[in-house]
Amino acid sequence: LHITNTEGCYGFNLVGGQGAFVRPDVMQQLIENDPVHEWFLPNLENGIPAHAPANSRGREYTDAVAQWGALLFDPTQPVEFEKGLQDLVDNIQAVLDMEPA
Repeated sequence: LHITNTEGCYGFNLVGGQGAFVRPDVMQQLIENDPVHEWFLPNLENGIPAHAPANSRGREYTDAVAQWGALLFDPTQPVEFEKGLQDLVDNIQAVLDMEPA
């Protein structure tokens, strides 16, 4: 679970080794830890804000996209395109239909 408070962002970026540069107030510590983080300042300062709906459900959503997208394009187990696409849409919609997280 991605926690967006200050400590959660530090942990996600520094301990988890992920790159979620979503809070300007954590950048100074990230830069002190690894100067490469300074490269991301322009993106953070000039990027388009991402306004996710309450029902986007983070990992559940991305997992549905990744898992069903992989099945759709798996060359070792081909699936009819229309069926694979419908499965992808149905499984993403199932996540979006859940109660907000």
